[in-house]
Amino acid sequence: MWDGSVFTVTKFDRFARDMATANEILTDLSGCGVLVGLDDPSTTGTTCSGGC
Repeated sequence: MWDGSVFTVTKFDRFARDMATANEILTDLSGCGVLVGLDDPSTTGTTCSGGC
């Protein structure tokens, strides 16, 4: 990933085991200029297949 990349998490429990680890990962990614988004396809009706 590079500056300006967008990283979308659709299943938070698969992203990190706990909030402390998630915070560490998110801090590292944002420090590299990566944008992070959370998306739950079950509530929005969208998926990332083919377009992310």
